[in-house]
Amino acid sequence: MHGLDWSCVLIATLFLQANGIRDGKDEKKRSFRSSQQVRHPLDAGVGNASIELLNAPSLTDTNSLAKVLYDPGEEVSLQDDMVDLPFSSDLFVTNASIPTNVTMSLASARLSNKQKPLLWIHIHKAAGTFMCMMAKRAGERIVRPQSNCNSAGPAGHDRYKDVGHRERAVTCARRKKIFTQFGFTWGAIERELWPSDHCWNHFDYGIMLRQPLDLIHSYLNYNLKFHGGNGRASMKELERRLKWPPRLRKRLWIRAPARFPEWLFLDNIMTRLLTNSMEVPAGGLKVQHVVKAKQILEHFKVVAVLEELPSTGHEIFQTLGWPKEMASQIKEKKLHVARDRLHFTAAETKWLRYVNRHDIRLYNSFVGKRNTSSSLKSFARPHHL
Repeated sequence: MHGLDWSCVLIATLFLQANGIRDGKDEKKRSFRSSQQVRHPLDAGVGNASIELLNAPSLTDTNSLAKVLYDPGEEVSLQDDMVDLPFSSDLFVTNASIPTNVTMSLASARLSNKQKPLLWIHIHKAAGTFMCMMAKRAGERIVRPQSNCNSAGPAGHDRYKDVGHRERAVTCARRKKIFTQFGFTWGAIERELWPSDHCWNHFDYGIMLRQPLDLIHSYLNYNLKFHGGNGRASMKELERRLKWPPRLRKRLWIRAPARFPEWLFLDNIMTRLLTNSMEVPAGGLKVQHVVKAKQILEHFKVVAVLEELPSTGHEIFQTLGWPKEMASQIKEKKLHVARDRLHFTAAETKWLRYVNRHDIRLYNSFVGKRNTSSSLKSFARPHHL
């Protein structure tokens, strides 16, 4: 090899080694990504493939004090959601904000007492994210894969973006089987309640009701800030639809996210979600829908009122089987609306109150009731509309 330039040989050798290392890393990355593509056990037709869920991080790790409490992005989401809630909390500030001797039991109360797992009906912008974080802090074993405690398999099931997708429904038997098989004790549903979700014999249920106009105000401002919302234009659209002759008000075709119109959230959304009435045209809800919503809520273990949580939180949490000390996370505060982009005028407030009279009637039926284990039945069965 006379005349060989050894510097060139050295450079070529280093180049080949570097590419070999890079290829090895890429292969490891591909292998890792492949192992993380877990089919959700609730997906139809998954069969024995549900065992693949075991490839996900363990439930013990998820609920351990030694591990991070939040999934990626959830801490930021919690901070955003907490801004306009009628109480403050330092839950997202530090993992030590609640005494560790009363929280994060790895064997949740629900499992140790052989109680039914709980499904929290998450009305968007009604502290569902807060309750998800509190469930994790309490040691509940959250359904997985999940997004904000909502079951979030590849086919989708219980997320906000699953509104209108009835083809994604699962049977009570299948949901119970998965929760039992993997020891899940807590899940959330952030969409309308389908008949297939009425699993009263297999699951306990909870929900947070929020003052309807505050709920709408929070939703519009949240969308304006984070999702390019329409603000007052959505109110105008709803007003326009309410002026249509009844014969022109056809049933809606709702499929989230693209076909979930913002104005629909401004028209008795709590009653719509509880009674599976998302397709009812603008102004189409009747008193009968409120009656149906109350009948559904009779099956719930917890019906909480968001504005009353600072005074009722300890009772709510005890009913859920959580340490009452967790109520220390709910602190009194005055609402700070200076950051809001939209404020209702007196005329808009009056109009929205009339439009949302069904939600207001539903909400008022539970205001001032005490949700404890001894008074649960009277709490869930108000004697007036």
